[in-house]
Amino acid sequence: MIKNKFRVITSSFAALAVAAGTLVIADEHGPLHEAMEKVNKVNNAINKAVRTPVAYKKDAKAVTENSKELVKLAKVTVDGVAEAKKVKGVKGDPEAQWKTLAADFLKTSEELAKVAEKEDHAATKNAHQAVKKSCSGCHEVFRVEDEK
Repeated sequence: MIKNKFRVITSSFAALAVAAGTLVIADEHGPLHEAMEKVNKVNNAINKAVRTPVAYKKDAKAVTENSKELVKLAKVTVDGVAEAKKVKGVKGDPEAQWKTLAADFLKTSEELAKVAEKEDHAATKNAHQAVKKSCSGCHEVFRVEDEK
């Protein structure tokens, strides 16, 4: 019981940290920023639904719908390459890295959507882990935490 409460609290803080972070390339009102806000919201909903078999059973249909939404949002990020060129401090070619990372996000999101339709908890959870890994990979390159 205590472990579950700790996991919930830890997950909540992690989600809050992700939500509080900012992407350097996303201006305040641009389409990429808006897409990333929605990605965060959708990812959190999927994460909550796949955390346990019981939670998944209750929200399997919502996971399928959210996974399809994630694919749409991933397509928006692919178009964010122009903003990637503006990022300072990126080692290597930002455009090439953005294209690679956005393509990975799209690919893993599409795979998640396919798997989610089958309503298999373990497979969906694994596919979502791949999506989150693609997000983290991109954030390592294009997200800079504020230093104050």
